[in-house]
Amino acid sequence: MPVSSPPHIRCLVIDDEPLAQHNLIDHIERKSILSLVGTAANALEAQPLIEQLKPDLLFLDIHMPRKSGFELLQSLTMTPMPLVVATTAYSNYALKGYDFNFVHFLEKPIEFPRFEEAVERVQERLGARYMQADVRTSDEKDLAWTAESITLKVDGELRVIPHAQIRYIEALENYVKVILYSGKFVMSKLTLGRVVDVLPGSEFFRISRSHIVRLADIRRVMDKASKVELEGGVQLSVGITFRPLVKDQLPALSAK
Repeated sequence: MPVSSPPHIRCLVIDDEPLAQHNLIDHIERKSILSLVGTAANALEAQPLIEQLKPDLLFLDIHMPRKSGFELLQSLTMTPMPLVVATTAYSNYALKGYDFNFVHFLEKPIEFPRFEEAVERVQERLGARYMQADVRTSDEKDLAWTAESITLKVDGELRVIPHAQIRYIEALENYVKVILYSGKFVMSKLTLGRVVDVLPGSEFFRISRSHIVRLADIRRVMDKASKVELEGGVQLSVGITFRPLVKDQLPALSAK
């Protein structure tokens, strides 16, 4: 799996044939990367489900009564649009699928090896989307993120850094210095505020205008919450305005 792809790909199956639906569901259950969020028997059922559930991927039958798969896609206005793997017994639809940028085209009956090939293509496409489309900075190329990693521009190149590798982050004027458990660090031209906004609050905590630390790495809170000590003995100052938050978030460590 690409490092920048999501931990699970949330998918919706849309098919008016019960046997075809069951076949796809069986295939989905064999792939741990996939998570089935719902099914629909036609396009009219599918549209509100797509808008509500916002799946990453549609396994979409093209030839359905009343409203085709193509018409369903034309009626969607959400951004970003889910990726689409087309499923149909009619091979003549393949050419038109290029107009809708389908990731893959599966002709029924769908065998598992061909299904796996389609999933691999989806992972590649989602990896690119998570690397590029989630950027939130002014030049749109400095910062991207997923549930498991951040992507920073380091020395002119994008670098994916898994959250699990980050020990703490330090602000240095217009740069951030990301200190890793390996003992190395990387620097990127960003503000600390931008970085803290995209890190999971369950794992990281801002203790001052200069530092973000990994919660699990804090060994103790010292001197009336004016300092924290990390594993290995590294001590960092806690900003005055952040001290009440440190006491509230880390009461057990504060009592030591």
